[in-house]
Amino acid sequence: MVPLLQVRSQGTDLVINVEPRDPCVAGYPCEVNVSVENRDGTILLDYVKLITPWGAFTRNLGLRELRPNSTATISIAVNVDRNSLEGPNFVRPIVRYFRKGEVGLKLIEGNASSLLVVKPHVNATLLVIPQSKEISLGRPLSIQVSYSVRGVPADYKPSISVYVDGRLSMRRELNSTSGELDFSIPMSPEGSEGNHTVIVSLCYGIGCIDRSFEVYVRRSVKVVPGYNKEDLTRMLEAVRAEREEVQAAYTKAVELGLPVPEDVLLNLTIVNSKIKEAESLLSQQNISYADVLKIESLLKQSSHLLSNIKDRILSLYRERIEDMLMGAREDVEKIRKVNQTEYEELIGRIVHLSSRIGDLNLTEAPDFYSNVSREVNVIEERIRALRRKAEEEARLLSGITVSLIFVAMISGATIILRKWKSQLLRE
Repeated sequence: MVPLLQVRSQGTDLVINVEPRDPCVAGYPCEVNVSVENRDGTILLDYVKLITPWGAFTRNLGLRELRPNSTATISIAVNVDRNSLEGPNFVRPIVRYFRKGEVGLKLIEGNASSLLVVKPHVNATLLVIPQSKEISLGRPLSIQVSYSVRGVPADYKPSISVYVDGRLSMRRELNSTSGELDFSIPMSPEGSEGNHTVIVSLCYGIGCIDRSFEVYVRRSVKVVPGYNKEDLTRMLEAVRAEREEVQAAYTKAVELGLPVPEDVLLNLTIVNSKIKEAESLLSQQNISYADVLKIESLLKQSSHLLSNIKDRILSLYRERIEDMLMGAREDVEKIRKVNQTEYEELIGRIVHLSSRIGDLNLTEAPDFYSNVSREVNVIEERIRALRRKAEEEARLLSGITVSLIFVAMISGATIILRKWKSQLLRE
């Protein structure tokens, strides 16, 4: 009788090895490649199994043929336990196969190999911005999500789940470990008004990070017949145009190196959110009187925020220009006694530039700021030239003075000698 199953260790006709790979991360799936080298006769591979400290993992091959003097590489997905020891962990491959011309299944064990395991150091961030925290009954809720997961394996994909009042509403596997996405989720069924809790959860294998907020669902009421939406549309377009103007001014101020406070960008983000909410309400076929009031409030709040941002950016320009002109004026005062004509001309230019600061608007500010910067550079260069000229004249005057003193000393000595000689002759 030939046994139905024969087990043996690695032989000379069939060689099994675990191929080296980058470290696996504890708590995450890990692809391990097992190479099967057939050196004699044709075999049919039934499965490849990997014995690990975290269990046995099998890849069924369905009697894949492996000809003589050929090698097959089989990838096996291994779930590394999150509590796995860090460092080398030993695994052993096992292959079950048929050999053509022989009866019965055969098992062969490969040599034990070490698989390096490292502990994960995951850093996850999740920012969730609902388009509105108050929506009409039957309408979906739009959500903007920005996420980042660092420290997970490169081929691992996190997932986003959304729960409404504790019930799973949506789950999506993400294409990358960082990015932004917009999606809409259905809210409560007909007749369920009031507050509802929404939880957005970013999961990354060994943990999750959650963000929650409240949404008020209200029954929609048709707007009073004859109401004109064109007024609100024009108001919305005006706020959009103002937002674009302020956004461009902010970008230009940053490019010029002005110390723009961080909350300016935050306020711009808030304005964008309010404009989107107003657009969403205005896009409805039937809007309630409450919607009208809400849109007007959102647009007025946006316009107020934009005005404050414009005032702050303009104040930054004025402060920086005043600082530059004040520094230039201090430098000009140092040449007051050196060259009165140059001093009066330069002071006049500084006074003229200072007189324009009060009437400056946000549109003119960047160009005026650049012009003042160039003008101050010119003034500073002229001051340096005057100083160099004054120093040269001082050195020249010092040389002439020394020469005159020397000549005077010689002349005085000559006169003294003559007097002394005359006195001797008389004696």
